[in-house]
Amino acid sequence: MINNHFLIKILSYYLKGSIKSLNVVREHFEKYPLQTTKYVHFRLWCEVLDIIKKKEHLTPEGFKKILSIKSVFPKRLSSSLLYNYPNIVPINKPVFVSPKDKLDPNWIVGFAQADGTFGLNYIKQARMTLGFTCQPQFRITQHERDLIVLNRIIESMGCGTIVKPSGDRDRYTISVANLNDLITIIIPLFQTHTIYGAKYEDFLDFCKGVFFVKKQGTFNSWGFEEIKRFSGWNEYRKKILKMTRWFNVYCNLFTWLFNKECSRWLMWVNQLWCHCLLGSPYIKFIYILSLPLYKINKKILCFRRGFSTFFLLINKKKLKGVNQQETSSSDEGSSEARRDITYEFNEYSNLIPQHKKKVNRQFLEWFIGFTEGDGSFIVSKDKIYFDITQSISDIQVLYYIKKELGFGKILIRKEESRFVGVFYVSSKENFARLIHIFNGNLCTHYKKEQFKMWLTTYNKQYNMEIPFKDKLVKPSLHSGWISGFVDAEGCFYGRVKSCSMSKLRRAPHLTFQVSQKELYIIKTLRDIFFNTDSLDLKNVKYDKSWDGWTFHCSSFTKLKVIRNYFSRYKLKTKKSLLFTKWCKIHDMVLNKKHLTLEGLNKIDFLTKDIKKIYKLKI
Repeated sequence: MINNHFLIKILSYYLKGSIKSLNVVREHFEKYPLQTTKYVHFRLWCEVLDIIKKKEHLTPEGFKKILSIKSVFPKRLSSSLLYNYPNIVPINKPVFVSPKDKLDPNWIVGFAQADGTFGLNYIKQARMTLGFTCQPQFRITQHERDLIVLNRIIESMGCGTIVKPSGDRDRYTISVANLNDLITIIIPLFQTHTIYGAKYEDFLDFCKGVFFVKKQGTFNSWGFEEIKRFSGWNEYRKKILKMTRWFNVYCNLFTWLFNKECSRWLMWVNQLWCHCLLGSPYIKFIYILSLPLYKINKKILCFRRGFSTFFLLINKKKLKGVNQQETSSSDEGSSEARRDITYEFNEYSNLIPQHKKKVNRQFLEWFIGFTEGDGSFIVSKDKIYFDITQSISDIQVLYYIKKELGFGKILIRKEESRFVGVFYVSSKENFARLIHIFNGNLCTHYKKEQFKMWLTTYNKQYNMEIPFKDKLVKPSLHSGWISGFVDAEGCFYGRVKSCSMSKLRRAPHLTFQVSQKELYIIKTLRDIFFNTDSLDLKNVKYDKSWDGWTFHCSSFTKLKVIRNYFSRYKLKTKKSLLFTKWCKIHDMVLNKKHLTLEGLNKIDFLTKDIKKIYKLKI
């Protein structure tokens, strides 16, 4: 019989996880087949999994069969295994037959995530003024045995050429260097199907470089300094992340040799180290460990930069990509929430209180936005609660909500050193009304997940089966949602600051801003008001003091769009007073009254009024 200790050691080496977890992996790759020669290895791997499921690996014959399969893998059998089992006969390895249909764009992006590169290369050219030029290039490199799949990628993308290896090398490369192909095919492909992590940062710098080359045409020394800056971050990130991976290897070694808590402490050191080093090119790397290492079910890798934030959620049982790119529908098996641009209140219209004649859609849109900013779906001791809390100076908005909804109660309570007003709902019938207002009509990821848990608890508490609608509505300038959200999370500022360019040495400064911890909704508001869909985060800032994001606008021209929206969809809180004074300042600037001393003093007086109102609200 085989030595049990030796058997366990071998199996623990090859099987990285429980059989149950490996079945999830197997089901995934059976549903989405591999397209390279790795498909052959996957089929052999499945045979080994079947042997283990039947417990045949516990017999000498079954174990030798596993070794026969293992011997045709690239790494083959180790010297110790060959010494102990010299008579192992390798199986006949199946021949890989590549499909001929076009590749799915998601597969191409995933493949590029692993083996693709975005480069800004320098090429010597004597005819150029500086003696060299910059050539943006997208590349994918593979072993010659997977040359077929490289040809399929070219056919599927509709661009690119295969570069043959030089000398004795056995690696072939797809190269896309045509500027028009990069702008019209490659960049849109990766904008539509997002990549994650450090390579996404490379892609953003690559986009900057491509458009810079397109716009600049011929280069001067300043232009090349800019290109070097874009490409420099890529090399910097690679070095730091390579060092980080080695640090994680040492942490895992500590986990095995010493105490798990010691390893956890080292992970936090790693986090701090990366935060400091990667902070210089404005990158922040946060590695969150919510539990001790041996209890972790989820690891959240969050790459934050001045351009974008993406989260990769790795679950112990399921692997799901959370893509923040907007989409109108979700494919089967995807974890993305479907996004619509309209609100549905048909079900709620059948449940409105009898004394309410009809549904006020504009109010409900405002109410959803206000709730996503200041409302709470509370679950406590298997019971649900709903409330909205406001300062006493804004308690009138709670009475407005109660009047428009036709249900709910208001109370005043003391929190710390101040009194606040609370609108709350407490009966099954009214909870049902709220469910049909919010279900499928929310716009933020965080509130949607909070509401999902709240609805699940409601169904258990009252023995109901109301289904959860897993979708998000995209805000627009044609609904009242933004007005409600700004009533909760927005503000209008004005001040007179010193300005050396002005004859009066002072100039007015107006700002509109919205703050929230969820980047997606902040970037969406920026795109809506600026009528853009760019990848950068211009006018969006990250504030590490409270781990949140702020969209701000100070351009008098762009403030016109913001002003027009709030003139149509009125604010309901005391921010409406701020908005009125803020508009007066805006009018005076547009009419150039700020160029006179009298006009500037009046603007200064109005800005002080705005500050006084904010102090009263606090």
